[in-house]
Amino acid sequence: LGCVFVIIVFVLPDGILSIYARLKGLFKGRRRAQ
Repeated sequence: LGCVFVIIVFVLPDGILSIYARLKGLFKGRRRAQ
């Protein structure tokens, strides 16, 4: 369980940041389009 917890802690933040960056890019694209 310890190893799995460590992996989740290290992997999830990267996934959240990448998703946040994608959403931010989409919003910027929409603003530019309008």
